[in-house]
Amino acid sequence: MSIVLSRIDNRLVHGQILEAWVPFSNANSIIVLNDDMCENQLQRGIIQAFVPSNIELLIKKLDEIPLILEYINSTKVRCIILFFNIHDALIAYKKGLNFPLLNLGNIHCQCGRRQVTQTVYLNNEDIEELKVLETMGIKIEMKTFPQEKGKIYCSI
Repeated sequence: MSIVLSRIDNRLVHGQILEAWVPFSNANSIIVLNDDMCENQLQRGIIQAFVPSNIELLIKKLDEIPLILEYINSTKVRCIILFFNIHDALIAYKKGLNFPLLNLGNIHCQCGRRQVTQTVYLNNEDIEELKVLETMGIKIEMKTFPQEKGKIYCSI
């Protein structure tokens, strides 16, 4: 199995993922890693209803990374990993989920965050966590659609 995209998008699974990123990456699996989503039956149901039957969807907690790694290493599917925020991506990486590139697709504007691109807003905590990821060798790219020229994020 291969991870074809690791992306932070606090909308998680939505039309842009299904209509642009899945075909571009030739993915046939989407793995959402977020503890809150696992607990919210309504949101899980909406996402599950939205994803076409030919795309496998897994919604897992961050503590389940060892099971995800076992799954990744024992199958031949091509998966997109979706994180709700930078913190979740950092935890997943520290737990052994290796990805060389992290796409910052959409991080909503909130109090204390400043705009970095049209769709990415970061606060100081986000920037510190991105620095940690960069020091681990992760390339950080900000890109909304696959056809765009991405902007490389560099905080170091």
